[in-house]
Amino acid sequence: MNNELTRKHFIRPIVVSLIFTTIAELFLLLYYGIYLSDEGSILDKIIWTLGFCGVGMGLSLGGLINLFIVGRFNQKTRIILTTICTTLTLGIACNWLCMNLDRHFRFFGGADDPLLHFLPSFIGSIIGGWLLGWLLFTTKGNLILNNIGL
Repeated sequence: MNNELTRKHFIRPIVVSLIFTTIAELFLLLYYGIYLSDEGSILDKIIWTLGFCGVGMGLSLGGLINLFIVGRFNQKTRIILTTICTTLTLGIACNWLCMNLDRHFRFFGGADDPLLHFLPSFIGSIIGGWLLGWLLFTTKGNLILNNIGL
């Protein structure tokens, strides 16, 4: 039984991070890639947003949470550290990478208006990071994840 709990505690951050980033990237694809910018191939935009960013950053974020946060610290500290980790990886590193790559590929309009491209994603990563930490590390959050089968 204790072995299953440990396994669940290490698998859950990866799965939930993957779901969060993929859903966030879907919204970013729809807003930046389709609504705001008509440049570039839609297939390339889907591969970039959902494949590289959604899956890649979700798995990376889940791994970082497992490596540095799971099984350590108290509940409040875990939520804060998850928010910081999410903000640093998604809100700053991923945004910076995306904006620099977009200067070359011109898929999302990041080169034309960097602030419009950066700020909403940065704010979303802070909110998403807090929600992710709350779901992963609180009793109510764990209950919700249990109820939906995660």
